[in-house]
Amino acid sequence: MISKVYKYFPKGTIFVCVIDPGVGSKREPICLDFGDYRFVGPNNGLFHYLIKDSNNYYKSYSIKKDFRPVTSNTFHGRDLFTPAAIEVAKGNLDILEPISAESLISISALDKEESVVTYIDGFGNIKTNIPFSVTFERSNLLKIKINNTVHNVKIATTFSDVASEELLCYKGSNDTLEIAANLASAANILKVKVGDHIFVEK
Repeated sequence: MISKVYKYFPKGTIFVCVIDPGVGSKREPICLDFGDYRFVGPNNGLFHYLIKDSNNYYKSYSIKKDFRPVTSNTFHGRDLFTPAAIEVAKGNLDILEPISAESLISISALDKEESVVTYIDGFGNIKTNIPFSVTFERSNLLKIKINNTVHNVKIATTFSDVASEELLCYKGSNDTLEIAANLASAANILKVKVGDHIFVEK
């Protein structure tokens, strides 16, 4: 997630963010200014975690309608967001107009603090949006319920802490709970996909 990695980039970086299934629709092109970093992309919930996880004040803008050199209904990353980011980088902020934070789209399921699978990598390791708490660190096992099935999963620091094809939990690089299997795919074992709900009992 961009909210977990953007601070590793040099200050002054402008991110062009394009996950945009509504490309060509009326969804609004926006720019978020966090002072040291700026983000350009669609107002479709893409920046949900960035806004939610930030402790910093930010300003939100829409890209003015008279600056939308769009030549394609399906390629706004190239034809809209990138040109806008270039103008912002040049200091031409006249292409922006302020909008309220309340107008920014959030993801309703995440607003309710529901725990979900957020990402599955090519090895079948599972990322979640569940913060890895101190309570987890003091536990040996977690009861993880996915798709109405409960699994007792060991909390480990390395994959080799468990037997081959055994599940394990650990603190991921984003400080959230991750689930894997030693020499196997946790996603295949648990039969999960991105967006599936997950429940944890300590």
